[in-house]
Amino acid sequence: MSKRKGIIYATLERLHAMMALKESRYKAKKARRAAGERVWSFTTERIHSLTTRGVYQQHILAFVNWARDSHHITHLEQLDERADELVTAYLTHHIVAGRSPYTLQTERAALRMFFHNRGLRLLSHFLHANVSRCGQWGLWR
Repeated sequence: MSKRKGIIYATLERLHAMMALKESRYKAKKARRAAGERVWSFTTERIHSLTTRGVYQQHILAFVNWARDSHHITHLEQLDERADELVTAYLTHHIVAGRSPYTLQTERAALRMFFHNRGLRLLSHFLHANVSRCGQWGLWR
């Protein structure tokens, strides 16, 4: 019987698989535009910079530890199933705690990339109540 990977180990493996240090983001963007795709916000769903990897890893591991401690999530598969719900709760907690808009935007970007879900959003009723605080910085696009 094989042992299942722990959530931290599996998280680091997924982050490692997302690395694209020698791949040009510019060339990928240029190729997609040449193919007729017009997007305002472009992503390759890969991490092209060690600095970005370090920042994203810090935020993602903080989220994973929070999910493990607060919701008893012990495997990445469980976290994937509840990603929308838990990311919403996590970011909501940070908004209420007064985290800076820059930090919130970075946390959200890291989690969106990690879960391959550009649509992660806060619950609409909470968003409407906080438009003055977060909406002006474009955090929820």
